[in-house]
Amino acid sequence: MRIGHVHEEDRLFQFSSVFATQADRFDEAAVASEASLNLDVAESLRRLSKTCRSESEAYSRRLRQLTERTVHENSK
Repeated sequence: MRIGHVHEEDRLFQFSSVFATQADRFDEAAVASEASLNLDVAESLRRLSKTCRSESEAYSRRLRQLTERTVHENSK
């Protein structure tokens, strides 16, 4: 395995985790906003959560692709 792959895998995992955590926080804030009947804010927070979750999934897909490529290269 090349060293560059390890650093890229770490970076992709970190980005995925950060976006997933932020999505969870936006979801929690949206629930609180709904409870206080601040529905416009809740809707905005849900959209932010969805965007963060999409970004997290994109980084996770990229990490899987890199891992699969690394495994393939190492099996040669």
